[in-house]
Amino acid sequence: YGSPTYTWDIAKLLDKMITYTLTKRTKNSIFHFSGAPFCSWYDFANVIIEHAKKKNLVNHSLKTKKILTKDFETIAIRPKNSMLNSEKVCKQFKVSPSDWVRGVRNAISRLNEI
Repeated sequence: YGSPTYTWDIAKLLDKMITYTLTKRTKNSIFHFSGAPFCSWYDFANVIIEHAKKKNLVNHSLKTKKILTKDFETIAIRPKNSMLNSEKVCKQFKVSPSDWVRGVRNAISRLNEI
């Protein structure tokens, strides 16, 4: 499982972080920021397909197959769990975790405008 993160949400957070660090004396820190809710690649793909169909970007049947990470052949070593805890950054900068489903919807709507 992981948590896709909408790029626009990352950009807005970075803007807040830069403004904050330019106006306040801060210590160096590491922050994690990721999307919510957590999902599998299978779930992520199905949401993308669902929204693409609604916007008539896909006009044929697409099928996804749920598999285990260990069954996906790749050279890269993949973690079983890549979920990040965004609590620290959300509290410090008064933001919410990125809503990746909204991000998919927005990105697909923009594709429809091209």
